[in-house]
Amino acid sequence: MTHTAALQLKGLDKRYGALHVTQDVSLEVRTGEIHALIGPNGAGKTTLMAQIAGQLKPDAGQVLIQGQDVTHWSAQRRARAGLARTFQTGSVFRSLTTHENVAIALNAKAGRASLWRPFRRPETLKQADETLQRFGLHEEQSAASLGYGTLRQLELAMGLATTPSILLLDEPLAGLSHTESAQAVYLLAGLRHSFPMLLIEHDMQAVFALADRISVLVGGKIIASGTPDEIRASHEVKQAYLGDA
Repeated sequence: MTHTAALQLKGLDKRYGALHVTQDVSLEVRTGEIHALIGPNGAGKTTLMAQIAGQLKPDAGQVLIQGQDVTHWSAQRRARAGLARTFQTGSVFRSLTTHENVAIALNAKAGRASLWRPFRRPETLKQADETLQRFGLHEEQSAASLGYGTLRQLELAMGLATTPSILLLDEPLAGLSHTESAQAVYLLAGLRHSFPMLLIEHDMQAVFALADRISVLVGGKIIASGTPDEIRASHEVKQAYLGDA
């Protein structure tokens, strides 16, 4: 390998008793690309994301960020190293404003002792405002007043505010309307050269529109990796997941 990948997984393995949730999973996310991870429900995708983010310790294997082995790092230390994650269900603080939510993300990346106290630092709020404007969320609003689609936009803004070296997206389009999904796809496509991304998504139209490369996880194993055209043409992938899609 002549380049340093933004993210590398080497032989990640996770068991719960007799249940083998992830089995020898290896893949890489390169700088400037969106790498999609697809597969049926129960394939182990979210468990794999938790191992990458540091919320779950693998039984074997390695996680590397920019060539640095972070396998034994905490989730907080990985976040400070540039790993950001969005979740299937919203992780927004409903009792706070849009600016305050983004400020929390900025304070976490900075490793400040208190995530809550310095909301009103002018430099923090200025950076939060610049991030929110990119998402059309420039007005300071209570997060509790936002609709579901706008909450997902806010969550994505919180992830991107930290200028991550790798962004993990766990079903960012779930629950969005057709119009909201189209807007999110357009936004993510425009950001691919700024933030390498690992994307879990069940919307295959969005996956094939966004992804530079795709890995298919079935039964805890990667059964194929390649370009969208290669994955679409794979007989094994069609049998295991895509069908005639």
